[in-house]
Amino acid sequence: MIEGNAIEDKIADIYCTNEFIEKTKNKIEVDEQGWSSSFIPRLLSTVYHDFIKEEAYNFVKKEKNPIINFGRLKCAITRRIKEALPEVF
Repeated sequence: MIEGNAIEDKIADIYCTNEFIEKTKNKIEVDEQGWSSSFIPRLLSTVYHDFIKEEAYNFVKKEKNPIINFGRLKCAITRRIKEALPEVF
């Protein structure tokens, strides 16, 4: 088992893919009929929410019930979003 920050970073890097992030951004664009930088907070919270909802079972099962600091995981997911969508930030 990986200790400390590494498990949260590993989970974000493996499961929070560019496609997953793009899918969420596209949903917001369709709902709002375009993109504005004012949607960034919504993007961050929606990606995190959808990630936990859709991927939690997968990473808990694969990593054999790791101890996860969800605050650190949220920071790691935010980092992944910034890497995947540098043009937004």
